[in-house]
Amino acid sequence: MEKTLFFHGVTTDNRRFTIAGKIEKNSLLLGAAICSVQDAFIKRKGRLKAEARLKLGKSVGKQVVELFEIKRGKEIASFIGIASQFNSKSSYAFQKYFSLWKKEEKNSK
Repeated sequence: MEKTLFFHGVTTDNRRFTIAGKIEKNSLLLGAAICSVQDAFIKRKGRLKAEARLKLGKSVGKQVVELFEIKRGKEIASFIGIASQFNSKSSYAFQKYFSLWKKEEKNSK
């Protein structure tokens, strides 16, 4: 599947996020962006940041999820199933999973 998929959601502590996904072989590549507390959520901005992290291949904001036994035509449902799980997570858990820490936050913990 060549097309980048997007999912927009809200963490349990009301932080908006965007996840970009691309399926390659038996892996789902994910890139993520979370909205700052001070900023207004803009889907376009979230898509651009999440997709850039997905494409750049940097360790920050990118994860690889191993997928097995995905039937042809069920790729989108698999992506939505994985991405929607972050609606039940806190922003802290989301940031930790995708390594979305600012340098100063990393150093202070």
